[in-house]
Amino acid sequence: MGKCQICRASSMFISAQLGVCLKCLREHTDEALHVAMQAHERSRKAFGLPERPPKDPQGIACHLCFHQCRISPGKSGYCGIRRNEGRRLIGASPNYGKLSWYHDPLPTNCVADWVCPGGTGSGYPKYAHLPEPERGYKNLAVFFQACNFNCLYCQNWHFRTQTFRPGTESASDLASSVDERTSCICYFGGGSNTTAAICSQGLPACSEEEERGSLEDLLGDQWLHERQALTEDARSRN
Repeated sequence: MGKCQICRASSMFISAQLGVCLKCLREHTDEALHVAMQAHERSRKAFGLPERPPKDPQGIACHLCFHQCRISPGKSGYCGIRRNEGRRLIGASPNYGKLSWYHDPLPTNCVADWVCPGGTGSGYPKYAHLPEPERGYKNLAVFFQACNFNCLYCQNWHFRTQTFRPGTESASDLASSVDERTSCICYFGGGSNTTAAICSQGLPACSEEEERGSLEDLLGDQWLHERQALTEDARSRN
C-alpha cells in the first residue's frame, strides 16, 4: 500500500517508493516530478552514484551521452564509469569495459523470444540458422555494469554493485566468446552507455564471425558518436 505525497491518497496502485499517484502525475506534473526525482536520487545514493548529472562549471566535460556531464576533480560522471583524475577523464575505452557475459541456450526466456529469429526462425536463412526455433544454438548475453539511465524498477539493478569495483574485460575476450554455435548477441545496461564503447572493438570481430551485417546496422548513429568521442579522447591522452 502506497501513499501519494501530494494528495495524500492511499492505494495498492501507488508505489510506496515513488510516492506519487497517477492522477497527480497528470494534473500536478511539476510537483509530482519533484517528488519522483527524490526517489531517483535515493536509489542512486544507496550505491554511491551521483544523484544528478554533475554540472561543475570548472569540471571536465564528458560528451559520450546526452547528460553532457561536467565532472569535478576526483568525482565520477552520472554513469559512474567516467571519472576526473588529475584533470583527465578515465574509465572508458574502445578496448575495455565493465561487463560480463554468458551463453544462453536458444530458445531463451527473453521477452522478445516470440519475435526473435533465435526463438522463431523468422528471417531464415538470412537472419536465422533454422526455419524454426534455433535449438542447438545459443545467445551471448552481455551485461554492462554501468548505466546512464536510472530506471527505478530495472530488473538488472544489481549491475550497480559492480560499477565501482576494480576489474575490466577486454573487447578481444568478448569477441573470442563467439563461436560457431553463437547465433545472436544481446546487450543489457542502458542506452548510449559509456561501457558500450567496448563494442567498437568487440562487435566487429563478433560480426565477422557471425556474418550478421555491419556494426553501424547493429548500434546506429548514437554508437558512432560515442566511438568518435572515445577515439578523440584516447588520442588526446597519448
